[in-house]
Amino acid sequence: MIRNLLSPRSLVAKFISFYPTTSTYCITNSSFGSRLNRYGSSALEDRFHLILISVRRCSTNPVMPLLYWPRPDKLIWHYSKNGAYPAISLANSSIFKGNWQRLWGLSIPNKIRVFVWRCVHNGLFTGEALHMRLQLSPSCPFCAAVETLEHMLLHCSRIHLIWFGSPLSFRSHWDLTTKFHLQWKHISNQLTSLDPTASSLELFCFILWHIWKSRNNCIFQNAQDSPEWVISQSIRDRAEFDQAQQEQRSLVLRRQPPPQQHYNVHVIPSYCLKINYDAAVDTQKQQGCVGLMAKNADNVILGRFSALFRFIWDPGILEFLALRETMNWAISNDWNNVIFEGDALQVSTMINSRCCTLASAQGICDDI
Repeated sequence: MIRNLLSPRSLVAKFISFYPTTSTYCITNSSFGSRLNRYGSSALEDRFHLILISVRRCSTNPVMPLLYWPRPDKLIWHYSKNGAYPAISLANSSIFKGNWQRLWGLSIPNKIRVFVWRCVHNGLFTGEALHMRLQLSPSCPFCAAVETLEHMLLHCSRIHLIWFGSPLSFRSHWDLTTKFHLQWKHISNQLTSLDPTASSLELFCFILWHIWKSRNNCIFQNAQDSPEWVISQSIRDRAEFDQAQQEQRSLVLRRQPPPQQHYNVHVIPSYCLKINYDAAVDTQKQQGCVGLMAKNADNVILGRFSALFRFIWDPGILEFLALRETMNWAISNDWNNVIFEGDALQVSTMINSRCCTLASAQGICDDI
């Protein structure tokens, strides 16, 4: 036995080598560790020392619950709740989540929202970009400077007139060496702090869009739009979009159906039982528990049940575990017509729709 443990090609050695963090309960008998010490294997002691450290890590990382039925492994993106890999993960690390939520939450047309998103990712065909790809002239159509994204939207002398003459009254003091995604982060934070309604930030996006359109008109149609025209078009389009949004909201309100009659959900049909389930978390002891109670149509308590889960204190996972234990308890008591009632709307919605959007609870949903 000890020779197999000491061999680097043994199954136990490979298990310790590849799965040091999942072997949470490997060391439970101190006498077994003392027998290993008599053989003087320092390498093996180091391996088991790592396992002991992984046991202590349970105080900071909850343990995933085991499934009832084996299922094939699948790749899960750890940084999203549903486990899917979103395109937003490719975003620049200097743009925080709040900045993206702010952009997608603005009341602006989708084409302008996507345009700003492409600006932040430096995805426009500026003179500099076309020169690198097609060897075209990198010069700005309004001046002789190299047309970078920052120059086209912020630093050109013609653009200075547009920003200063707009209702935002921006002055030309932007840093020439700062990239646009950092400029966007700074400007959006400043405008939001000055105007929490996001009206100024929305106008800023409209002006960016019309600066881009004016630049394209100059290149493809040889049209010289004045700064005043760009400002007036931005303000006009913004007003028309707001009016269209208000009309759309009023139309939706008029089309709302009459309120439906509410039924008493606490009344249990005579042919059914109802089991209430709930979960509780103790973060200090790093554990969670679930409690169940069954009643018949006469509100007579038929039984109670509880279960403790050590090293699992995630409220969402515990609510799913509570429902799973409730169903197992009902099956063990041969109860067929059962109503399961809990206070977690997310659990009820996912189970009833058969679509689990929480990657950490996917296996439990499959069990249910």
